[in-house]
Amino acid sequence: MAIRARAVIAGRPVNLVSSATTVFRPATVAAANTFTAPGSVLPRHQQLNGPSDRLDHDSKRLAANLEHRVGPNTVVQFAYNLTLSDRLDYQANRDAIRRDANPALPGTGGVLVANPNYDQLYLDRRWTQGQYFNRTAASRLTAVQDLDFGFTRQRLIVNGSLRDDRFRLFQRQELLTPQAIAAAGLTGTAALPTNNPVRRRFYLKEDNDGVLRHTDSADYNFYEATGGQKTRAFFHSGSVLMVGRYWKDRVISAVGLRRDNYESRQVRVLADPATTLGRLETGGAGEEIWREQIGQYRTSINYGLVFSPQEQWRVFYNFAENFQQNATTPYFNGDARQPRIGDGYDYGFGVYLWKDRLTATVTRFDNKADNENLTAINNRLTADEINRLVGTNYCTAFNADSQSRRATGTELALIANVTRYWTLSFKYSMRKNVNTDFAPRLNAVFAAMQARTNDSTQWVFTQTQLSNLTNENSGARAAWDYATRHSFTSGPLKGARVGAYGCFRQGQTIFTANRPTLHYKSCVMVNAFAGYEWKLAKKYRMDFQVNVENLTNQRLRIGHSYTNYSYLTPTKSIVQNSLRF
Repeated sequence: MAIRARAVIAGRPVNLVSSATTVFRPATVAAANTFTAPGSVLPRHQQLNGPSDRLDHDSKRLAANLEHRVGPNTVVQFAYNLTLSDRLDYQANRDAIRRDANPALPGTGGVLVANPNYDQLYLDRRWTQGQYFNRTAASRLTAVQDLDFGFTRQRLIVNGSLRDDRFRLFQRQELLTPQAIAAAGLTGTAALPTNNPVRRRFYLKEDNDGVLRHTDSADYNFYEATGGQKTRAFFHSGSVLMVGRYWKDRVISAVGLRRDNYESRQVRVLADPATTLGRLETGGAGEEIWREQIGQYRTSINYGLVFSPQEQWRVFYNFAENFQQNATTPYFNGDARQPRIGDGYDYGFGVYLWKDRLTATVTRFDNKADNENLTAINNRLTADEINRLVGTNYCTAFNADSQSRRATGTELALIANVTRYWTLSFKYSMRKNVNTDFAPRLNAVFAAMQARTNDSTQWVFTQTQLSNLTNENSGARAAWDYATRHSFTSGPLKGARVGAYGCFRQGQTIFTANRPTLHYKSCVMVNAFAGYEWKLAKKYRMDFQVNVENLTNQRLRIGHSYTNYSYLTPTKSIVQNSLRF
């Protein structure tokens, strides 16, 4: 008789076993037994996480700034920031919906008893914990020097910064305690903690009534598994920026140079040979082994020019390169997260008419970013396929790879002071986002997997997930925002103000592999406000305002995928009151 899994059913831990006459299916179920629940069984909006699926976050911060003026044209500033953060995540990881195929369950003494949930739909969930400790210390020294050469004025800004990030993540699984394992009589491989995970079963007939709340027991506890990390990263940066003004400020220029250095090291979290639980890698004397994770230098340049031959119009151009530290969490296969790099430019013109009562700006932009974070390329099924075919133990606690992204578009901003007391603003954009270079590490794994087998069904799970990412709509989307406000300065309504604000977002169609196409409708949000300000006494003023959001009470689904979406907030009112003195 072989132990298959330990499941918690109706609050009681049960050993589900397989024998020559009885087969229990707690963990691995054939695809034919997986049930796709229609909306009548499981509505899309129903939450199956439960109240214990939560995030607890505690953060403390210290900031100090010191500024000193050296003469009339020189300023020196020093700043220091320290942030301490502690976060604990409880997560319920759910399997697919299945039908209970067990007419009987093991009872006391191994005697079979009738299963009251036979032929019912259920899902299994595994509780995990992620505890994050982060300490970030950052210091910055800045000097500003103003120079006047008569025909031109120049401002020189020199900046140097240093950041030290220390990070520790404990990734924990809920497993049987050593005492419970010993009481079950398990020995050898069957007694390893990681071979005794706790799975809690939830039957759909029970509805969403708090059954998914996590409960503690002396028989199981959370233990650290592989997938955690301990890292320390240093980010050094130095920059020089020169801003110049010429021809009575008709020409403004900016030229900058920046040098960045990013270094990271880690202590690996390995599987303990004796327990298969996670532990920090140590040397012979028990000291932690720090390994160089990444080291990268980069020089970035930026420059721009504003040309205003007349007060009524101007043209501009700007180019900038970017280097930014990425998250310390590694990619799904354990590779160090690469820094984000990119560049972009924008150019356009602006007009300023009737003493700035009407201003309009048109901007064209093109930006490219590499090593953007990409999530959801790896789950339990794909990890199993990778491990089985490639023979490596991937860091399944993290599911991210990277991608590149290009954004191009045109923006229009219009501000009109229709009267002295009536203002109207309007902003329009047509933007196109195109994702490229999807999941390079995952593609490399594909090549290794295909080299070991010519049976495509062995890696179809991973291939399907990648297809779901790359088959997305890259068409341009239009959006606009508006706001208008009128203030009453005389008459019986003196002190009152009314206005409206809102936005438009063009709908989109998303094409996903092996699933029906998703359609999202266009959305127009209308909000309004009214306020009144009056004098209470000589030095006191009272201000009262009411905002009404989503005035038309639209109920539209917004988002970009099957699972990551929400609805527009229904009509709501916000009342605010303030006293000024």
